[in-house]
Amino acid sequence: MQNYKFIVKVIGGILTLVSLFFLIKSFNEHYESILFSFKQTIFIFIFIIGIVLYLITFLIVVVSWYIQLNKKYPRVNLLELLRVIGVSQIGKYFPGNIFHIASRFYLSKEIGLNARDITNSLIFETILIIISALFVGSLYFYFHVFPVIDININIYWMFVLVGVIFVTFYFLDIRNSYFELLSGTKLFLIGSVFIISHFILGSIIYLVDQFMIFGNSPFIIMTSMLALSFVAGYITPGSPGGIGIREFVFIKLAMVEMDESSALSIVLSLRLITICGDLIIYLISLNIKKLGNLKNK
Repeated sequence: MQNYKFIVKVIGGILTLVSLFFLIKSFNEHYESILFSFKQTIFIFIFIIGIVLYLITFLIVVVSWYIQLNKKYPRVNLLELLRVIGVSQIGKYFPGNIFHIASRFYLSKEIGLNARDITNSLIFETILIIISALFVGSLYFYFHVFPVIDININIYWMFVLVGVIFVTFYFLDIRNSYFELLSGTKLFLIGSVFIISHFILGSIIYLVDQFMIFGNSPFIIMTSMLALSFVAGYITPGSPGGIGIREFVFIKLAMVEMDESSALSIVLSLRLITICGDLIIYLISLNIKKLGNLKNK
């Protein structure tokens, strides 16, 4: 088992390095046009709007976790959950792609959550995030793949559904924990807000495309490409914050709609916005912790 985990991490690391090499090579070829895009005055406005939108997606994650836990842990408030997720969020940028989960687990225990409930809630969240991203990302296949190869989209959804059921029953103790944290209503609600979250992120790159790159790619297509690249980075082991993987996948998908230079400008803009957004979230979360310590004194 240890050998298997090591091999998976090595493969993930290799994929990340290959993707980063591609990005560096691509940036070196197109840096003049990319820097020109960033020097535009409109970029400052898009950058600020993008950070605000990204903060909204963070709050969606906090609220979705609260929805899971509020019935069993009514004393745990939104502010505490915001602090836990916000402080642990920065850990995703460390190599290994596991530190943010470990940090979130440790901080959750500090506020009184049961270890099993923490684990199950994180697994539920991961599954729902991936499902919602695949749902949004499937629109790319609908517009670009299925019409070309004439495959019925219902076959795709059937495989997704079977995979979700298998993963859920394999990893979770359904009888003892499922109904304590989730219900049909909560599943629908959390899944819906995660889908909205992907569209909010899509609106950021759409703004970049429209006002910085002066492209004309449809909003739905832009969002679906971003969702698929998000999944690729999310599930790649060892990739810190999906860096390299997400950018590589997005560029390859986007080249159906635009040139490589434009795709790279868009995805680098988003990466800059999300990194700054995560830093802001982290600093705010630290201050929440300090305020809590002062109140306790």
